[in-house]
Amino acid sequence: MQNLNLAVQAHESLRAELLRRWPELIEDPDALEDSLEGLSNLREAIAAVIRSALDDEADCTSIAERIKQLQFRRKRLEERADRKRAMALHFCQEGRLQRIPAPDFTASVSMTKGRVIITGRVDDKWMRIKKEEDKTKIGEALRAGENVDGATLSNPQPTLVIRTT
Repeated sequence: MQNLNLAVQAHESLRAELLRRWPELIEDPDALEDSLEGLSNLREAIAAVIRSALDDEADCTSIAERIKQLQFRRKRLEERADRKRAMALHFCQEGRLQRIPAPDFTASVSMTKGRVIITGRVDDKWMRIKKEEDKTKIGEALRAGENVDGATLSNPQPTLVIRTT
């Protein structure tokens, strides 16, 4: 960030100096920009930041893919662990063993409270409802000129569009 600030200051200083020496450049913005491009490294400094951002985005994509792979692997391992626990329970029951003491753990067979199984329509008093704002719908209404209490549109912000081919 410091280098960019310095590059902007140098660029603006060069612009001011060019206009001081050749005031007629104010009438020819293309010539002024061409002159600045040859003297200033601001464009290259900004391009370097954009390349770095593109590299970071590529890293994020790679990390997201790796996370996806690891989540798939985690799911497989969880399922495998569940199958092994079920197998251990089965053989404890077959062997009529209630407790397995070991140096690093103790396992015991016990009964659960039972899981809830929904078999049909449940009364509303047993329902949990999640309520949240629909920002897409609110945005459409605000852009169409509707008044939405408790919501407004922000001021438009500049954005940098980067196309790579």
